[in-house]
Amino acid sequence: MLTTKEISNIVGGQLEGQPDIEIYNINKIENSKPGSISFIADDKYLKFLKDSKASAIIVNKNLKIKPNGQNRAFIKVEDVYLAVSKLLKLLEKDKIENNGLSDLSFIALDAQIGEGVSIGAFTYISENVKIGKNSSISTQIYLGKGVE
Repeated sequence: MLTTKEISNIVGGQLEGQPDIEIYNINKIENSKPGSISFIADDKYLKFLKDSKASAIIVNKNLKIKPNGQNRAFIKVEDVYLAVSKLLKLLEKDKIENNGLSDLSFIALDAQIGEGVSIGAFTYISENVKIGKNSSISTQIYLGKGVE
């Protein structure tokens, strides 16, 4: 888990909104849930902002959007893709060192995770997924329903 302030410092961004929001995973802007971070690199994704449940969003500093009192933070950066890359790189390093299940991943309650499995940050494990013993799932991976 990272706070919005910590993420802002990691990516060299300007934080607008609450600095202490806890972030556990990353998701697409249109599929985000509370506790997740997303990103908008292009105006065409602004249409998803109103209905997004993301607690934090990394955005290009030129986009004219503000938190407007929502329980949300924006982290404004020069290069959104570079910022996301920095964040993922740090999280992957931490993941490799800790070799376990990242706090920044989502794992469905009925997913079957074998002994000794590593799951990286911002990875989404859907319902009825089975991951075998000593498997390693990297960062930012999506495993859909029923994958074995």
